[in-house]
Amino acid sequence: MPLAIELAAQKLAFYDLTELLQAVAQDLTILENTTHDAPLHHRSLTAILAGTWRTLPSEAQEVLMQLSVFSGKWHRVAMQAIAPAAHTTYQLLLNTTSMQMEQPGWFSLNPLLKQYAANQLTPLDSQATMMRYSTYFLSLLPANHRLLDAPLANDRFS
Repeated sequence: MPLAIELAAQKLAFYDLTELLQAVAQDLTILENTTHDAPLHHRSLTAILAGTWRTLPSEAQEVLMQLSVFSGKWHRVAMQAIAPAAHTTYQLLLNTTSMQMEQPGWFSLNPLLKQYAANQLTPLDSQATMMRYSTYFLSLLPANHRLLDAPLANDRFS
């Protein structure tokens, strides 16, 4: 994302790096070129992401919105439970680099695309996705309950 780097560099005259990271985490529109010599689609990171978004089929957009609930990377099994789709949709997301394979079976989203996709979720879609997310991870508890009962190696509260 060279444009994102260029836009961020312009903002360093006003923000220090930590402040800029916090501002971008809150609002992607801060990464905007205020000069009018750039083409419209290169004036902001949001414009770039919106352009990319429009090229994706609606099923791929839906999957990206649902995947935005993950923090960091996730496993294929969790992805299929929380953002169910045809294998071809997942493959399309990989081919367009909308989704990256971190290692076999483990995936992630670019943080800026993740934020953009999360902003596209409606409250109803968000609620349904979070319900699938919660149900999936709660279903893992019975098989892993011993891990919860195991004492911590460095239990400082004893």
